[in-house]
Amino acid sequence: MSKEGCNASLFSRWPYVTVRICLCADSYFRTLDSESAKALFFAWNDPLCRALDCLPLNENGILYNDTTPPHSPYGFTDTIAKTGLLCFETLLVWRAIKALIYWSEKCGIPCEKYIAISKSIERCFEDIFLGDNGMLIAATNDCRQTDIWASCFALSIGFPLTKTTAGGIRKWLADNYDSVVCEGQIRHLPAGEYWERTFVPVEKETYQNGAFWATATGWFADAIAPHDMGLAQKTLNDVIEYFEKNGIFECINGEYRKLDTYVASACAVYGACKRFRLV
Repeated sequence: MSKEGCNASLFSRWPYVTVRICLCADSYFRTLDSESAKALFFAWNDPLCRALDCLPLNENGILYNDTTPPHSPYGFTDTIAKTGLLCFETLLVWRAIKALIYWSEKCGIPCEKYIAISKSIERCFEDIFLGDNGMLIAATNDCRQTDIWASCFALSIGFPLTKTTAGGIRKWLADNYDSVVCEGQIRHLPAGEYWERTFVPVEKETYQNGAFWATATGWFADAIAPHDMGLAQKTLNDVIEYFEKNGIFECINGEYRKLDTYVASACAVYGACKRFRLV
């Protein structure tokens, strides 16, 4: 499908869905023996490439969201009207492209186009998204604000930030720990800050506009561990204790609790605990 063939309804979710498909495929391939994985990748390679080619990327491979009208490109900020060039979503694109490159090279399939896109993203990423406080910003137009999740995610997935930038993010997270972490769960923005533009009204200190989410706990722990392993382990132990005492929610903030038995929270924390050998 060409980019021109994507209608508005598909475009609103297409980047998120495309990346999920690519990463789910990558995870599935890794469960197979080598020959089975290669055979399936040969069968799926063309559709995966066509899906990636539909993404709204600029000339440098950075994902963008138009200002008029904007769409929601990522599920965990689907109420937030981020516009311009988008940070977290570009990291997701980069990760999906790197997975495609990995399997293409294993199978001997040319992938110079995607190698070039990944390198282009890496070259310009910090120039576009590094904020004055040393953290990554969410977007370059609406919601040009500190993005805690994106900053943690970049370090968690091994995106090649400079040592100075990576160290600055880790220090910021440690210095601001009490204002961004509660019961081992993580805000999208620093305490006291709220999104500048939303698609629908979102009350402050609730949901994606100030509540704390376990979805990002593992990324946070991965990010801060090289700077302060004690804080990383505390974060995971705190969220486990919260789950055991109160249950697993989509997000929390004091007495505010939204959507219990939330699978993403449980899976994200479990994966992090496995990485840190806590389970």
